[in-house]
Amino acid sequence: MRLDTGVERGSVVGHNYDSMIAKLIVHAPDRAGAIRRAVASIDEFAVGGVGLNLAYQRALLTHPDFQAFRHHTSGLSEMFPDGWVRPEPDARDLGLAAIALNLHQAPTDASPWQRLGAWRLTATSGRPGATSYWEESAEMPIRVSTDGVQLAAHLPEGESIRAEAATLIRGRLSGRLDGVPISRIAHVERASDHWRVHLQTSSGMMAIAFDTLEDRHLNRAAGGMVGADTLSAPMPGAVAEIRVAPGDRVNAGDTLVVLEAMKLLQSLPAPISGVVAEIYCAPGDTVAGNTPLIKLDPENQT
Repeated sequence: MRLDTGVERGSVVGHNYDSMIAKLIVHAPDRAGAIRRAVASIDEFAVGGVGLNLAYQRALLTHPDFQAFRHHTSGLSEMFPDGWVRPEPDARDLGLAAIALNLHQAPTDASPWQRLGAWRLTATSGRPGATSYWEESAEMPIRVSTDGVQLAAHLPEGESIRAEAATLIRGRLSGRLDGVPISRIAHVERASDHWRVHLQTSSGMMAIAFDTLEDRHLNRAAGGMVGADTLSAPMPGAVAEIRVAPGDRVNAGDTLVVLEAMKLLQSLPAPISGVVAEIYCAPGDTVAGNTPLIKLDPENQT
């Protein structure tokens, strides 16, 4: 395996950069072996700061047409007739990511005071300490607690992910789930105003963003929190099309903006149902990642 790149930790990558910032090169005795090696390498990438198309590249490599050498230069519409959708973390992935973040903030050898998490003196007597993490723009947090033997991540939907003997050592999360040993790559990093966990999943490496209670308070105080009613650019790109106008009523999932990024057209969906209140961009605009594009008014939704 070989990686050619001109950037490193701390490099500034502006929104006018060429979309290829690194090139992964693998070789093997046959095509199937090279594909397996490429997928294994992609699944170990943990890059923060800029959006990447690694999940899309992985989908191409693992597609039956590519593996059977049936693909061609105009075959993307045949390989993904309904469009390609970025995989999302499932409940187990979210729970493990929250556990990894908790272990990063309060290692297993930390003192009881460090492991109490967001405790309050007014809490019910005997209630175990728990720390809350909000994933992306979620309204309800994932609560991580411990009974001294297990770390449990309690998801808003009611499901709990329980890990025994969980440790996070040199970027690897290990432990047991329901008695079955697990070992996943897990890198935790601090972004500008939130935490990011790069977790190895069955669908490849995923970057999962979390806010702590302190992050939410600080972001609100600074006026820097973009709410769930705002559509933002997921990565640097050029606005190719705006499909709504102020006053239009939209449903969650409707395409509002088409963004050209990484030589691909990406349809950006409405995060909630409501009415288009403000549009902050125009076709042809070049925008940076996380730039607010459209604000919706959820109060006037149908």
